[in-house]
Amino acid sequence: MLLAGQRLRESSETIAQIAETVGYESEPTFSRAFAREMGVAPGAWRTRNDIRPPPQASGNR
Repeated sequence: MLLAGQRLRESSETIAQIAETVGYESEPTFSRAFAREMGVAPGAWRTRNDIRPPPQASGNR
């Protein structure tokens, strides 16, 4: 789950992609296991721990 937490923080991969990367065939099964072990759902983990750079603003200023 540490790898999953790291990928949630640092990548733009979907939760389903991360679930598959760490060996789960089902996103819901991964999400339940992640929440049980980490104490929070994957989406909430990403929101609280996001270190990805903010998206670039588009348009001219």
